[in-house]
Amino acid sequence: MKHIIFLFTLLLLGSTIVAQASFDNIHSASEKVGEFVKIRGKIYNTYYANKSEGQPTFVNLDVYYKNSPLTILIPRNRATEFNLHSLKKGMEVIISGQIVQEEGYKPSIILMEEKQLQIMDTSISMK
Repeated sequence: MKHIIFLFTLLLLGSTIVAQASFDNIHSASEKVGEFVKIRGKIYNTYYANKSEGQPTFVNLDVYYKNSPLTILIPRNRATEFNLHSLKKGMEVIISGQIVQEEGYKPSIILMEEKQLQIMDTSISMK
């Protein structure tokens, strides 16, 4: 019986370590351009760029935009997929998608579908 409990504990611990290791670090974004990633972080702020071409919404994770190594962008024509007013500072999220980088700009993930933005607090829903 002790052997079974020990094996169960090892299995549970191992799955926890694997789950934690499956997220990419926001600070290594420039090394992962072209790759599909999952990044876990806390919302620092959101910004609707109504004077910019395409009027996108930016979601900044962990730090202020100028200090962030990665830009999360939601195009205006996709904003209805997301309940942007529900996104609050400090909320933990998982962002998934391909890291792209245009010349002269930071690496970014463009969110096109709601499933690319997962809120970790299950008491808060997107819709």
